[in-house]
Amino acid sequence: MPPLKEWVDKLVTIDSAKKKIPFIAEDLGLDGRLRQTPEIYRHGLSLGSAKSIISHLKPYSIFKKRRTTIAHAFASALAPTDFYEEDKVQVALQALGQDPDSLHCVYCFRPAQTWDHLFNLVKGGESNGYGHQIGNLVPCCRDCNSSKGGKPFEAYIDGLHTLSEESRAKVKARLRAHSELARMNRARPSPSERALLQKYRNIQNQVLALLQEADACAEDIRTERQKRHWRMPRRL
Repeated sequence: MPPLKEWVDKLVTIDSAKKKIPFIAEDLGLDGRLRQTPEIYRHGLSLGSAKSIISHLKPYSIFKKRRTTIAHAFASALAPTDFYEEDKVQVALQALGQDPDSLHCVYCFRPAQTWDHLFNLVKGGESNGYGHQIGNLVPCCRDCNSSKGGKPFEAYIDGLHTLSEESRAKVKARLRAHSELARMNRARPSPSERALLQKYRNIQNQVLALLQEADACAEDIRTERQKRHWRMPRRL
């Protein structure tokens, strides 16, 4: 079977790829694999109109491009974290039906390549109470980790039609039990914690303000460079 890049190269070079992909897949012997790897569809589609370049011909805004990333980082930094305890990890993995020395994806049962957070650390730009905890981390392959994205794990499992209804129910029950190891802290913040949170928000706002200031400075630099460009003598 050819590597992913080779599949993509073949798809991209064909006119009207959007319409022809099912036939290409059959010719390449990828019919089943394409359905399991939807990102190939995105890579294989043509750009279409040349006007699509317009979205790239504009100044880069640090603030607009990184505002969400900064908010996510600040919220994630508040997420609770478990200490590593080998015995606790071993017991948790065995309860998931895992061999601690040969982990497999909890969703599709292929070899695991990374760890998935059952519950997102951030919701609506705020920390949601879950974190980097044993009960919130499960072995996962990269494909499932990517396609699950921010979906609730139960909703993602419901969409795994390669599993029988009985298997989906068992996986969801097993993961619900595992998630009990990562209970949220629902206690109200103390006065001192509220004061620290306000300080934290102020720091975040200062960082965002600096990004906006950097954008303004970048615009001034571009303007100066453009002036210099037009003042330069033209060579015949």
